[in-house]
Amino acid sequence: MKNLFLLLILILIAANTKASEAIGSYNAGKLKEADDILEQAPSVLKLLRPRNRSFATTEMAELLEQMAQEMRAEFPESEPLQVGDIAARNGGKIAGHKSHQNGLDADIVYYTKKQTTQNPNQSRWSEDFVKGGKVTDNFHVERNWHLMMKLIDTKKVTRIFVDNAIKKVYCLKRSELEKTHGKEVVTNVLRRMRPEALHSTHMHIRMNCPEKDSLCQSQPDPAKGNGCNAVFVVKKPKRPIDPFNDRRGSKR
Repeated sequence: MKNLFLLLILILIAANTKASEAIGSYNAGKLKEADDILEQAPSVLKLLRPRNRSFATTEMAELLEQMAQEMRAEFPESEPLQVGDIAARNGGKIAGHKSHQNGLDADIVYYTKKQTTQNPNQSRWSEDFVKGGKVTDNFHVERNWHLMMKLIDTKKVTRIFVDNAIKKVYCLKRSELEKTHGKEVVTNVLRRMRPEALHSTHMHIRMNCPEKDSLCQSQPDPAKGNGCNAVFVVKKPKRPIDPFNDRRGSKR
């Protein structure tokens, strides 16, 4: 009788346990039972708070908290992991983005040499890390590489969108990086580092669908190879862009 009572309690607990669910794709999706990273990722500094886009799948919230803790442990003098837009509470379309619809996309500020911390109550990014087609001196090449390598190593992140100039920096350092980390690791990170306009203020990470979320649609893997040849082809934007206020979002 006692065992039956305990079993009933466990069933009731399980029935009332909320689990996030990513539905659909990154650009045509929804989000159920979202985690709020303001509550679930205490080591993360959430920026752009007036936008109210701090909602994520549990998997994304856990990933961001993990990265924040690991980066702080390895670089204790650095600024915290700073995160901008993730998704609205119930997912779906949000102004300024074509993606960020199912809780599996997040914008992360690049690590800086000056350990710069942005004001979380601003509604726009406060620093651009690419000027005149070149990466600024405040962009921390080593720490940003380390973060991107850690993200890809989890095997949960399928793409990291960055400005073309930023990928170019790492393509030029490819041989040096391969000596330290090995060709396979470097190629895999560069493969998933996708050049995209409007990502000079932040990197944009995209996770694969969690296995439990049967209605979620993952984006196909990027083409094999490091993709470095493409970054040296200059493409003019079709119209002026404002990197501080992403109004077109990621197309990929």
